[in-house]
Amino acid sequence: METTKPPNDAVGAGTTQRAESADPADRERPIDILADRARRLLTIQWADGHQSAYDFELLRWRCPCAECAGEAGLPGKLASTTELTDDQVELNQMEAVGLFGIRPYWKDGHDTGIYGLSFLRAICPCEECAAR
Repeated sequence: METTKPPNDAVGAGTTQRAESADPADRERPIDILADRARRLLTIQWADGHQSAYDFELLRWRCPCAECAGEAGLPGKLASTTELTDDQVELNQMEAVGLFGIRPYWKDGHDTGIYGLSFLRAICPCEECAAR
């Protein structure tokens, strides 16, 4: 498992339950980010008490880079495929990108997708967020 320091000054162990925060900015401020390569799962504990768990496959399908997502009205390369290879969803490493987000480095060499914290919170796949 790989733990990435959240892209801010607040670092938490993620093991204690926290009361929900009244500060709206806490929705997009991580206190713990954990990449579990064996389970292919990225878990983020947010400062407002919410926890998000993203399957690596979901992250790769939702890659925000121009090559994958497309740009200027043109479809990205993921629009022309229906499945991903194992190398496309195997994480080599992950790094924080300033205060903005994270950048995964995938086994197939892809590393241009920068996942903003607001984007990650918006695509949280949990039942609570999906119901919104």
